[in-house]
Amino acid sequence: MKRTGIEISVRIMLIFFAAMGAIPVIVLVLASISSGWSWPDVIPQKFSPRAWKYIFSSESIFAIVTTVKISAAVIFIDLILALPAANALGRHRFRFKRVTSALLMAPIIMPPLAITMGLHKTFIRMGLTENIWGVVAASIFPTLPYMIRALAVGYENIGPSWGEQAKMLGAGAFSRFCHVTFPLLLPAIVAGSSIVLLVSMSQYIIVLLIGGGTVKSLTVVMFPYISGGDAAIGSAYSIIFAAVSLALLFLMDIFIKRHYEIRKIY
Repeated sequence: MKRTGIEISVRIMLIFFAAMGAIPVIVLVLASISSGWSWPDVIPQKFSPRAWKYIFSSESIFAIVTTVKISAAVIFIDLILALPAANALGRHRFRFKRVTSALLMAPIIMPPLAITMGLHKTFIRMGLTENIWGVVAASIFPTLPYMIRALAVGYENIGPSWGEQAKMLGAGAFSRFCHVTFPLLLPAIVAGSSIVLLVSMSQYIIVLLIGGGTVKSLTVVMFPYISGGDAAIGSAYSIIFAAVSLALLFLMDIFIKRHYEIRKIY
């Protein structure tokens, strides 16, 4: 009887949380196909595909491609920069380790606008404004701490023993990393990349200031509509933004599953 009661409670909670997650999606879908949704109507009185026609006939596809390019470049650069730092934090003991870790995590708690304004002045002198590479470079600052933290936990869980055994068998540093460390570190890489993907795709101030209106990501394109321009178009953009994020995360999940399936086969 107790077990049945617990199962019923768990099911009720699951249904409740599923409903709480589904309701905003349903509202966005209805808002995106409505031609006006005013209080106190529970559902729109008139429906129209106007918002979706506008999106697919405008610069949305280019904005999606630009967003994916920026996110992919940021993930790759963050990974290269985070590997040595995470290795040191996860595997080694040294003086002022906690201070070093705190400094590396500092961009997370610093106001994004303050960082972006300082970077903007510097990037103007360096000629990195109004181009995609300047946006990529600026996006590294708020995303790198997440990658470092994820990889540091991965290195800490792996430990040095696997690499030491490979070294005793004659494997060089590069071979140890490719055939021992990287496969064991892959879950941490995917976890860090997922967070970096979501954070980099959500950047608005960085893309607006550093890109100068020339670089148009999904956030830059959809923000004017969300902030009061057009609720239907803003809702449609929100759905596309969520769909692109989920699709990229799903591809990462497929990649890691496929990787381990291949390793099991061979």
